[in-house]
Amino acid sequence: MRIAVCVLGGIVLVGFLSACSSNGRPGNDLATGFRHTCVVTAVGGIKCWGSNEQGQLGNGGNADSATPVDVSGLTKGVTGVAAGGNHSCAWIERGGVKCWGGNGRGALGNGVTADSGTPVDVVGLDDRVADLAVGRNHTCAVTVEGSLKCWGGNYNGQLGDGTTTDRTTPVDVIGLSSGIATVSGSGDHTCAVTTEGIAKCWGGNWKGQLGDGTMTDRTTPVNVIGLTMGVDSISGGGAHSCAVSKEGGVKCWGHNFQGQLGGRTSGGGTPADVAGLSSGVVAVSTRISHTCVVTIASEVKCWGSDDAGQVSGGCFGDLGGIEAALEICVLRT
Repeated sequence: MRIAVCVLGGIVLVGFLSACSSNGRPGNDLATGFRHTCVVTAVGGIKCWGSNEQGQLGNGGNADSATPVDVSGLTKGVTGVAAGGNHSCAWIERGGVKCWGGNGRGALGNGVTADSGTPVDVVGLDDRVADLAVGRNHTCAVTVEGSLKCWGGNYNGQLGDGTTTDRTTPVDVIGLSSGIATVSGSGDHTCAVTTEGIAKCWGGNWKGQLGDGTMTDRTTPVNVIGLTMGVDSISGGGAHSCAVSKEGGVKCWGHNFQGQLGGRTSGGGTPADVAGLSSGVVAVSTRISHTCVVTIASEVKCWGSDDAGQVSGGCFGDLGGIEAALEICVLRT
């Protein structure tokens, strides 16, 4: 069973996905961006809602919508969806990726930098896609052959091509042309897990979020210290990252200004265990200042900033920044 946890404002959303999702196709049914959300419907279409100032809802307009609207031209045949700062992307069952919304640094991958309120094809990415990740203004895709390609903003090296040059079309991530299982895009850094269970990260590293023990940006992938085997999944937040092992343990590293690493009194550029979560975790999701996991017992546990109720879900009100892992509220699905 595949389990996805997404954080939407102050609400933790948990989806239980089998090897094939509810519409019969593998993929991710739900994606949350900075101020918008998209979902794959039962018939394989996409609906989005929320902020739309850069066309990230994909309906051809720029008006915000508090209710779901259809994404133009994507009423069927969609495998999964991903959302970033102000853009969204979908991978298509027959092959290829389509993106829409903000495109100032080329995050849509269509060879230009003009925003688009309707989906456009990502240039040169015609094969079927196995995974897709969207950051602040960059995008990465894992092909079914296991290669990793990225495009968009690259000012911190988050595309992994050895440069800091923005790219309006996909480029190969150096050293990751095969054997990639999954990818996670964050604000300005990117992480991936290989089929051998090795965690690798690259891009912005100002708070140690790459996990290589430094605070130096990297334009090519580096191994995360201590995570060179046995990693199941990884998630990059604003300036921190967390990984789940195949045994269900959780380790986090990077920025810790509001306790989002769990169990550490300060930040750290190398992974450390999250207190009380050495086993039993099946999914992790990180955001700017908090982290959430789903356990094998179908519980959601969160820690970090609770300034908007994003940790407690309103259970105990505003707790502000916390400096240790704390199970504020358990939400049974």
